Amino acid sequence: MADFTQLVADCNVPAAVAPLLSAFDVALFARSCTTSAELEELVNHFLAEASVTDAAERFITKASLRLLFCKCRTSEGMASLEAAPTPTTPLGDGPPAATPAPPATPPLSSSWQEAWPAKLSGERTAALRKRFEEDYPTELLDAESFPSARLLALTNKMLSDKEVRWIPWKYRLSARAQEDSLLVRPRKQARFDLTELFLDEAPTRDIHEGPASFGLVTQLLSLAANAIALCQGAHLGSLKLYNKRFMRICFTKYDAAASLRGPTTVEAQAADRRCWEIIADLVNVHHWKLDDALHEVAEVRSDMHSLLAPRPFIPKPKFDPDNSWKARFTGNGRGGKGGGRGGKGRDGKGEKGERFERGGKGGKGKDNKQATPPGKWLSTLFMDGKRQTLCMRYQSGQCKDPATCRYLHRCAETHFSELRDIAEEVTTVPLSVPAQPSGSAGATSALPKARALVSDAASALSEGSLDFATCLELLAQYFSIPFASSSLCPDNAIAASEAYFNLGAFAFDNGARSGIFQRTEQFSDVLRFLNAFMQLQFPEASWSSLCVSHNVRTRLHTDSGNAAGSLNHTVSLGNFSGGEVWLCPALNQAASQVPAPLDASSEAHSASEAGTGEVRDTWHAPLSFSCEALHCTLPIQGDRWVLTAYTCKSLDRFDATSLAHLRSLGFPLPPATPCHPQSIHPPLKDTTCVELFLDICCGAAHPLTTAMSSYGITCLPIDLLGEEQLDLLNDDTYDHLLRLCFAGIVRLAHGSPPCKEYSRLKLRPGGPPAIRSPDHMNGLPGNTASQQARVHSSQKLLYRCVCLLRAAFCSGAHVSLEQPTNAMSWLEPFVQDMLSEIQASLVNIPACSVGQDIAKSWLFACSYSEFRFLASTCSHAGGHQSVAGTRDEHGTFLSQRTAEYPSQLAEKFSAQAVHLFSSARPAYSVAPCSLKFALASVPKKPRSSTPTAAQDGGGIYSLPDWSLGPRYQSDSLHDLRKEWQSWLLQNRIPLRLQQHVAEASNKPLFSKEETEWLRSSFKRFSDAHSPPLRPPPTSSVESAADAFGKGNDCGVGGWLLLPSGRLLWFAHRYTVKDFLDLGLPMQADANLDISSYETLAQCFVLLAFWKAHGSGRLALTLPALSDNSGAESVCNKLYTSKVPLNLFVRKLSMWSSITGVTLDCSHIAGEKNDDADLLSRWDGSAELPAKFLASNRIELSLSEFWQIRFQVTLFPADTFLKWQLPSADSLGPTNRGSRKRK
Repeated sequence: MADFTQLVADCNVPAAVAPLLSAFDVALFARSCTTSAELEELVNHFLAEASVTDAAERFITKASLRLLFCKCRTSEGMASLEAAPTPTTPLGDGPPAATPAPPATPPLSSSWQEAWPAKLSGERTAALRKRFEEDYPTELLDAESFPSARLLALTNKMLSDKEVRWIPWKYRLSARAQEDSLLVRPRKQARFDLTELFLDEAPTRDIHEGPASFGLVTQLLSLAANAIALCQGAHLGSLKLYNKRFMRICFTKYDAAASLRGPTTVEAQAADRRCWEIIADLVNVHHWKLDDALHEVAEVRSDMHSLLAPRPFIPKPKFDPDNSWKARFTGNGRGGKGGGRGGKGRDGKGEKGERFERGGKGGKGKDNKQATPPGKWLSTLFMDGKRQTLCMRYQSGQCKDPATCRYLHRCAETHFSELRDIAEEVTTVPLSVPAQPSGSAGATSALPKARALVSDAASALSEGSLDFATCLELLAQYFSIPFASSSLCPDNAIAASEAYFNLGAFAFDNGARSGIFQRTEQFSDVLRFLNAFMQLQFPEASWSSLCVSHNVRTRLHTDSGNAAGSLNHTVSLGNFSGGEVWLCPALNQAASQVPAPLDASSEAHSASEAGTGEVRDTWHAPLSFSCEALHCTLPIQGDRWVLTAYTCKSLDRFDATSLAHLRSLGFPLPPATPCHPQSIHPPLKDTTCVELFLDICCGAAHPLTTAMSSYGITCLPIDLLGEEQLDLLNDDTYDHLLRLCFAGIVRLAHGSPPCKEYSRLKLRPGGPPAIRSPDHMNGLPGNTASQQARVHSSQKLLYRCVCLLRAAFCSGAHVSLEQPTNAMSWLEPFVQDMLSEIQASLVNIPACSVGQDIAKSWLFACSYSEFRFLASTCSHAGGHQSVAGTRDEHGTFLSQRTAEYPSQLAEKFSAQAVHLFSSARPAYSVAPCSLKFALASVPKKPRSSTPTAAQDGGGIYSLPDWSLGPRYQSDSLHDLRKEWQSWLLQNRIPLRLQQHVAEASNKPLFSKEETEWLRSSFKRFSDAHSPPLRPPPTSSVESAADAFGKGNDCGVGGWLLLPSGRLLWFAHRYTVKDFLDLGLPMQADANLDISSYETLAQCFVLLAFWKAHGSGRLALTLPALSDNSGAESVCNKLYTSKVPLNLFVRKLSMWSSITGVTLDCSHIAGEKNDDADLLSRWDGSAELPAKFLASNRIELSLSEFWQIRFQVTLFPADTFLKWQLPSADSLGPTNRGSRKRK
């Protein structure tokens, strides 16, 4: 035993492992293992028992135990396992039968070419596969998903040794991939070790360094997961959960404006390796189960997110714009392939006179991949029988004096025919000259038309997706790096981080050189979209050119190259902060005047002499200003795109062909001879000002649309017979209309679906055969298949029309449905439900009242009660001509002709409906709009609407609202951050903090004086940014209400001031008995329930506002003022348990739900609420101030307020109907609450 203890000491066995060997002696330890595998298992056992975790210590421990085992076997005279005899059998002869096969030599762990574990036998592999299919019957293992024999053996060895480790990706091959590798003849190289000639290298796959491939990474992870699951190392669900999380993070898509990219294949491999190192540590060291470790890394820890975090996308360096004609090859020589100029060497094999972009360097040097030039330029050409030399400065727009230049000003780029590999005649189209800063305007040739993303712009335009998000996406695709890399036309300006693109018409040198920018054709598809987008932002403006700038900051300048008196129309979008436009003189003289930025000086204008001007933010805010105004751009942070439309000079000199081409690209060209300078129209900064009249099933003549358009109202006619041929039975059209109706921009929607299949005239003799009756609304029993299809089609059309009307009504619009007075369509249950929902006013209009002498009448079901004035009664005793069953000379029933509204009916309808629209509309007739325009007019959530994002200056995107789009918010902490940053650097705080941590000091980092300075600094900052007392109102209406209570008497009163200046008011006196009769547990002294009466006053404000706007659903927030804290609280929270206040709050909630009006109640001092207090105490006879006109008083009924009813009203009341009106429904319960006072 003493000898064994001495051997343990001599072999330097660590102290943690030595106690575990106390039960052994030399003889026992020498015979403890007979194979290398048993020895490896024994060593791993000792490592686990001794809890050896450090990597270096594990290697030392393994080596010492192997040395101890070798010395023990030597002492006992036994052969060492490391010195196994090598067979000397000649090639081709097998070993003698009596000679046992020597054990395999264990591989060196430090060698990359270690011997692989023995392949699993066929029986073992089949057993593993059978067990896998039993455990996971839904999983399919084919040749592509089954791991290779090498991978399966390696995984089995890893799990058998109970030492989990990462499997390199290059070894993860499928069974088919391994079979394919055997078909490839291996390339043998000379080796010094002859035994290695018989050992084939393990098949591997190449892992490229480019962007990660989704399919490749998925296959690599799946093969490893299947191999581990086959060997029963972990459940397949845990492995797939890890793979799913890895793939989701690795292949997250990032917005092009964010300049971020995902990991490459090599980076993804490194991340997978690090994750498995964490898993191996949990399993091997801390004895976790592999399933638990996989869940820990995939679901709990953040290491995977950190390892696969997005990387910054570094764009290629842009070319020098002043020398954009130079090629950028990296070869050592010049010309095509090094050596000299021209082709190979000094004109070598290249064609004489042809060089790669004059002055370009060759590509045969160190990097031959870049040897393909983007194009060839000619230096000379034959013209008019003479050899002319081309001006190279002219190609890049740098020739400053064309009049005296001795070289020829023609395009130097050759144009090749598709059928002939020869140069065609050089074009004589004038070249575009880049503006400052240079960019795409300096194009020297008509670049090939971009074809990669044509469909995106065309499809967006066809779908009417003219919103800011779509525009930003298309700008990033067509004018940034992703497009440049995928297109067939290399473009230096596109690959630049700062680019400037001019498209459309140009005129330089006072019109001496004019034409169309040659990049216009390249971007023709997206240009049509951009013109349509800009026309939506500036509907009445005109322009001939469009500028797209990306991260360009302009200095002080005026656009003297534009047409005199014309306007610049600009709007910005993207993810940036800053970038405002400074204008002088200011557009709004009342705005704050600030001096020009000092760093904005240019050669022509100095910032110190520019004076003061106005700063305007153009992010999603269209702005128009004179081209003669001095302007510049403020500093930019982030990714900023700007669209600027302008009118070039001398547009009247362009020929008809060029003007027609510009119009085909969507340019709204100005008139040929303008009579007066273009005036500045207020831009549509808020698309909610768009108010539509939706005319559903309007017919081919659309009389209502024509009449409404004459009042300057934007109308959208919907009919299969219309110009757009919009079929309501088409699902796409119906979906778009539903979205439009729910958007809130429809002020009035009218539906008049065809009543052909619902007409009662078919039930009379002589008419066409009927397909339904009042008793069989879903079709007569004897209908044929075609007749039943007509039943379903007509019912579907009526149902969709009603759904659109209900959608518009729920979004704040008034609606009307028209059918013949006694048509069977009024019997449909969904029509009856709509009548109850909108509390319809049924207005009967006989044909004789609108100038037609026929026996016919129309019935309008309207939510706008003012339409009741259209109602009339036929006073002709002799009656009128009947059209039932009568045909004209063409055999058509006369009843079909009467479906079109008479012009008098359309005029009367429009005269009443016009009051629903804003008075700020054109005084002239407006053409009907298209469905695309209407969808593009759907308002987007403004930046000030909650929820909004905030930037703290840390560079982290904060976007809680997906509809807002990527955007840097205002940097509220900018001043504070700059002040603190200067103070921290001045006082060397970072170095002090580093020293503080290194010394582990317990003393405060800041002194008392420094802490006081920080407090005072933050106090100054917070005092300068006082929060508002209440959020800004969503309606410009002002209102206030009050109530009084004294003894048995009480009263409510209030007023509403509309934006038009009209002052509405109400005043009502009650007694306590009036409320007791309604079943309310009120106290005898009204003053004790003053909060309830104050809440009633606020309810009456809501009702007065609702009735003043024609009832219906208004879907807005109404600001209100109250001097009672209890009423203010419950009106905002809509909750209380106090009786009887909770009963009034319940009624307020119901009326708010019915009307769509939400009260935003704020507090007002009682002494300032004198008008409302006066009205609440008014007895009905005292004289009121002159501003409270009797015509503006709104009468409100307490019983109607308390007993909410849905009631359909008929005008005139004696109209004869063959169907029953919907019964009046009460919205309750009314007084189901507890009568016990609290």
